[in-house]
Amino acid sequence: HAAAVICLDLKAPWTMLEDLRSWLEVLQRMTSEMMQLLPLSEQDQLREKVTGTISNYKEPGSEKDDMGDSGSASLVYNMGIPIIVVVTRADGASALDSQKTAGWSQTIEAYLRNECLSYGAALIYTMCQAKNTRNVDTLFDYIMSRLYAFPLKKKPQVPSRDALFVPTGWDTQTKVD
Repeated sequence: HAAAVICLDLKAPWTMLEDLRSWLEVLQRMTSEMMQLLPLSEQDQLREKVTGTISNYKEPGSEKDDMGDSGSASLVYNMGIPIIVVVTRADGASALDSQKTAGWSQTIEAYLRNECLSYGAALIYTMCQAKNTRNVDTLFDYIMSRLYAFPLKKKPQVPSRDALFVPTGWDTQTKVD
């Protein structure tokens, strides 16, 4: 069982997209080298699992898939493992709500979601303070869900300034736009 978790810091929002692209590039090189060591049938199986997660996503509590618009069409890079992008210190998003920076957090969110969509990556904002550990339990539950098929109980949380949760398969280009 393997997954990749890429952590970005919201305290430095001006570097987030560049950092994400750099880490995705490193991850792409690493997974490409590792995948070549596996037989083709196993490579296909791993990639199909990622594609299946995206196309078969069902929101917790819903009876059927009523999304209509499949997110698998947006998958450009399939690395064969679950990718989770975690934005840490999400409480910094409130600092982006001044009059000078109005709309920045929505813009950052849209760019991150767009980039994650291409890789079939989930996006989770977390915050850990003395009395507030927002979305840390969601992150744990999501990792367990992706690696060990535990049932996911948490629904996507969009839009949210400091507790965003976009699981793999839920997002589409239409929703981002």
